[in-house]
This record gives sequence, structure tokens and C-alpha cells, in this order.
Amino acid sequence: MLFRLTYADVNIGALWQSAASETFKYYIGFSLHHVATPGETFLQDATNQLAHRYIAQLGGDITIGRYASISPTLLYMLQQNAQQWNVGLAFNYDVNEEFYWFAGLWTRVKDAIIFGTGFDYRGFKLGISYDINISEFKGATNSVGAIELGAVYIFRNQDTRVINERYCPRF
Repeated sequence: MLFRLTYADVNIGALWQSAASETFKYYIGFSLHHVATPGETFLQDATNQLAHRYIAQLGGDITIGRYASISPTLLYMLQQNAQQWNVGLAFNYDVNEEFYWFAGLWTRVKDAIIFGTGFDYRGFKLGISYDINISEFKGATNSVGAIELGAVYIFRNQDTRVINERYCPRF
């Protein structure tokens, strides 16, 4: 088997969220990636398989004013012997009912500092982030980080009746 670069993959996860009060909401989630440990290789070694990746996340939203909130986050990932911790805080500002802006600072512990900003307009979220390498690899990268762009659209039910308002975390 040579250059097997396509494969089926299965991931599962769950997220629990709650509003403890009008000003404090939180979530906790877990996921398992590569459930079927698919084979992947550039070589003729058919035994190379993607290992399970375990992810845990915890975060919240704390109202600090009529239009503003802060969102602390914690993310942990483990795949074989590699693990990663991300910790950070974002500031959110609701410009109006359809548009909010966010900016934050996170760290990939012992590896990078990450700056990010973006906006959400009617379910369409666009963000940009830049990470600066602070680990022993900064010599290889000349301390230059990477720019990442992200775009998300959340389809919403067109029924405008409010049956039971629920907290939906901002990612």
C-alpha cells in the first residue's frame, strides 16, 4: 500500500452547558477522535494508524456590563505521548443583537502565546489569530508565529418562537 492519504474517520463528543445565573454561564465537553484508528501512511507500512486523540474543554461566559463579557477557556488534548494545554481569556462586546466582537489572549502552555480577534454577525463568525512561538523551537521558527483564519456559520431554526431560551457558548 503506497501513499494511502484518504480514509474514513469517526469522532464522537459531548458538551454539557448550563447557566448558573444571569451573569455566569459555563460548559464542559469531552471528545474522542479517530475512534476507528484509521490507517495512514506515506510509505508501504500498512501498520501505521492514527492513535486516539482525547480532548477535554471547560469554559464560561461572565457578564461584566450591559454589553460586555469575558470568556475564560481551558482545553486539554492527549494523543499517545503528546499532550497540549491551552488556557486563555477573551473579551466579548455585543454591538447589537445581531453583531458581537471578540478579542483574546491564550497560551499553548510552554509553546506559544496566541492573540485572536473576530466577530459574529447573524450566526456567521470570522476570526483571525496569530501565535508567537516561545518554546525551544523558536530558533527553528526565528520566533515567527503563524496566522490562522477561521470561518463558521451556524444554521438556526427559522421558527422565531422562543420556547425555552438556552445558553449557547461562544467559541
